[in-house]
Order: sequence, then C-alpha cells, then structure tokens
Amino acid sequence: MNSAAFELGTGNAQFLEIVTHALAHNWFGDEIYPVPDAALGIGEGLPEYATIVIDEARNGPAARNARVLQYLRRYDEARNNANETPLGITMLTDPAAQRRIALAKAPLFFIALEDVCGETQMRSGLAHLVAVSRGQEVSYDSLRSSLEQSSNRNLAKMFRVWLNEKGIPQDFRDRYPLAAPGPETGE
Repeated sequence: MNSAAFELGTGNAQFLEIVTHALAHNWFGDEIYPVPDAALGIGEGLPEYATIVIDEARNGPAARNARVLQYLRRYDEARNNANETPLGITMLTDPAAQRRIALAKAPLFFIALEDVCGETQMRSGLAHLVAVSRGQEVSYDSLRSSLEQSSNRNLAKMFRVWLNEKGIPQDFRDRYPLAAPGPETGE
C-alpha cells in the first residue's frame, strides 16, 4: 500500500484491487515459503489466483472469466516478445522477459487446477497445504500431494504439462477462448 493507492479512495475499484493483491501476497508469504524453483509459480501464481477468486466472489463468474482472458492476453503478448522457459524452472532471477511469461502463466495454472479439481476441493487442498506447511518451504510436489488428496485425482500429467512444457494447453484455451464476448472484448 502506498499514498497513491489511498488517493484513489477506499471505494475505488482500483484501490480494492491493490489491497486485495497486497493482502494475498502478504498472507501467503507469511504462511508458506516456496522453494526457490517454485518461488515464481507458487509464490506469485498463488496470490494472483487468490485475487481471481476474490474478484469472482465479489463480481460473479464473468469477473473470473475476464481475469483469465486478461492473463491469457498477457501471456501471449509476453511470449511474442521473448522465448519461453517452462514454468517449473523459471526463477525470480531469470531475465525479465522470461519472468513476464511465467507471471502470466502461473495464475492460469492454478485456474486449470481448480477446473480439474473443483472449487471446493481446490480450496480444501490449498487450506490443507497451508495448515501442514505453515512456516515451512513448499514445493510443486507438496502442492500436488495436497490437491490430489483433496480431489481424489491423479494430477501428475497436469503438473508435468503445465510446469515442464512451453505454451498453454489447448484444452485450457478451448475452455477460455480469447474471442469470447464480454467486458474484456467490449462486445
């Protein structure tokens, strides 16, 4: 939070966005510590996913879809300007161009997980992860274990594809087509 955010006014949508984002980062950052190779994917992606969830809770499913499309556009734009490295190996110390790609892809990974696991199971798995890992380092393996336990699904292939391969899986793009009418496209 900064003085410029407060100047927007506490009822302003942009102010609420800044507060939500800051709280999500602070809360997860105080509770769990991603291992270095998951610092970008979990450390940045999980709080961004949380802001999507909060926006959906406040403004409905259309808000969620608009945010997903926003991240897809960011990803595509960033990827047009640089060579992608897989999300699972992109580090906070990598060049800015690679980080931009991964920062757009990471919240989409969590949305894809929620799509597969289910909303209740996803949140239950994340709550379990935070509860058992509080104050400790977490990895993609610990995330996967918690989500598999809560959803009773094998997520190995999904983690392998999203973390080790470049690009956004086609099934995800099919669920969230960029040409979809709505607030983002203005149609």
